[in-house]
Amino acid sequence: MLRARIVFDVEVGHQIKGIASDTRFHLSNTRKPYEIKEIGKGSDYVSQRIAVKTPAFETREEAELCAKSLEAILMSVSVERGFAVSFFARRPETKFTVFALDQFAQQHNSAVLQGELGTTLYTAGTPTRFASAGPVLLRTGTLFEPYIQHAEKNVARSALGAARARVAFDLWGSSRSENSSMARLLLLTAAVEAVVEKTDRPEKELAFLDRAIGLLEANADGLEPEQLNRLRSIFGGLKTEGSRSACRSALRLAAGEVGVDAFDVAYELRNKITHGDSAPEAGELVDAGNNLEFALRKLLSDILLVSDAAF
Repeated sequence: MLRARIVFDVEVGHQIKGIASDTRFHLSNTRKPYEIKEIGKGSDYVSQRIAVKTPAFETREEAELCAKSLEAILMSVSVERGFAVSFFARRPETKFTVFALDQFAQQHNSAVLQGELGTTLYTAGTPTRFASAGPVLLRTGTLFEPYIQHAEKNVARSALGAARARVAFDLWGSSRSENSSMARLLLLTAAVEAVVEKTDRPEKELAFLDRAIGLLEANADGLEPEQLNRLRSIFGGLKTEGSRSACRSALRLAAGEVGVDAFDVAYELRNKITHGDSAPEAGELVDAGNNLEFALRKLLSDILLVSDAAF
């Protein structure tokens, strides 16, 4: 017999009340009861963490199907009631070694598994515990004097015409406050796109596109006006450099090939998030975000400050 344990975080500032201890409830998709319990208290800075256990099933397929159905139900309730829940690790979570889990198992005379976000299948009827570490909070600081000295150093180099960096700078700042590694990566890629200016393609390419548009219009007898206008718009959009290409060019100037590589990795992960069926691992997102942020800071610095070569 197998059960599924689904762990999720509730958005910071919101709590599901009345589940401090094991609470049973029924849903019409099965006659057997579910169990729900708060396993991590929420605060102004930390999400409430909740675990839900399904009834026991004879096959893995039945347990997995029930878990998927329950996830969909929990997400729909969250959307309709207006508070978010997350089944994915926002940051890489602390994990216990196999040795530590074995020690816990001996101490408690039960099976001990990693207590992770998302769905875990385990054997029903066997005493089972789930080990997890509490959230880690890190605070940093900057002394006032070095801060002002750095500001004075940049007075003469400040580029007053760098207004286009304002949105990108704000997106970068938001990424620094974002707990979700997935959302952070999306903010960082958006920041790069926001700061980069697209340029026209070379003259030969523009001439080719003009001929292509002329050929389209000369052979558009079978097209509706709306279809023709849509195709004109598509060809017209090709006259400027693509967003990804423009980002790579700008990062190459600011951070070299390392910056280009960081953007390529982040952009592929972005596509997986926005167009794929599953989320990348939190560790992969954090690494990609760190590398892209380093390149983005160099790009922003180049825009906000006049080059030393100008003096």
